Formats: sequence, C-alpha cells, structure tokens
Amino acid sequence: MIIYIVLDNGPNQYGRMKKCEIKMNRMERRKRRQEKKEDKKILKIDRAKENKSDFKYIHRILNTNIDGKRITPIALTGIRGIGRRFAYIICKVLKIDPNARAGLLTEEQCNKITDLIADPEAHGIPTWLLNRINDFKDGKNYQMASNTLDTKMREDLERLKKIKSHRGLRHFWGLKVRGQHTKTSGRHGVVCGVVRKNK
Repeated sequence: MIIYIVLDNGPNQYGRMKKCEIKMNRMERRKRRQEKKEDKKILKIDRAKENKSDFKYIHRILNTNIDGKRITPIALTGIRGIGRRFAYIICKVLKIDPNARAGLLTEEQCNKITDLIADPEAHGIPTWLLNRINDFKDGKNYQMASNTLDTKMREDLERLKKIKSHRGLRHFWGLKVRGQHTKTSGRHGVVCGVVRKNK
C-alpha cells in the first residue's frame, strides 16, 4: 500500500514523497511478519492437538494404513490409485484443512473420503480427473483405488490375452509393450555375450 502526500511545490517534494512510500512498504513488511508468526502459532496449536488422545497415528481407509503424522493430502497418496492432485481436491471438496495432520481426521471424515472415492462425479469432481474413464464393460467413469485398481488391471490384461491382441501377447511373453528397443535393454538378468562351452 502506497500513500502519496501532496506537498507544496519545492525542491525536496519528490524526495519527501519517496520517503512516505518507503515507510508504507516497511509497514507492509511488518504486517507480513506478524501474519507469518500467527501462522506458526496455529501450526504449534495443531501439533499440541496431536499430543491429545484424539490423535490417531494410523487410519484405515480402503484397506490401506494411512500415516497420521503426515499432512492429510500427502497421507492420502498412500492409497493406491490416488495421486497428489486428487488428494488435494478431496480435501477441498470435503472442506478438510490440507495443512492439518491426517491423525486429526475423525471417523466421519474418513467415511466421507471413502464415499467420495466410490462416487466422485456425484461430489462435483470433473471426469477428466478420474483414472478410469469410459469403462470397457459399462461405459461409466470411475476412480479406481486400492484392491479394485488391481482387479481391474488384471481383468484388462486377461481380456487382451484372450483376444490375442499385440499388447496382450507382449504381456504374456513378458516383453516390453510400448514399442521400446529390446536388443540391449530389459534382458532381465539374461547373460550378455557368448557363452563358453566347458572343456
């Protein structure tokens, strides 16, 4: 914030105006420092809450143990199929503080998280953000996580093998699928070079 003070015309008018600007900048800096101190105090209060009996060191969401010491979005990335961006959006939609520790989550909040992952479109999350769009069987959009992600991946591979597509056969043979070179890389422990015969 800059305040210009109108002075009488004189030789030092510009210099005086400059001094006022610098003073206001100093005041802004002081305010920012005070705000940072207040934020640190809030964090200290959160850490003090961690010591209380309400704090849980391990939460169980979607058959996955979540570390209570880490901040909520980063802790949620421990669930298979949920990345950083999706975890932050979960916090935003459910109005959970992203800077708070996961150990401070209540059982009700944990249940809401599981409901959101089960049906994200009902909670207003856009389809392009989901990890399974236009499912092969029913054409719906899903956010696959934990055990359901593993089962769907297994089903997809079995389907590709069954119809004997190129991708399915490459998976079946254990070779690289996405067009990589295989002459010198990805030999999986096979001996390189000439094998000598024992005399």
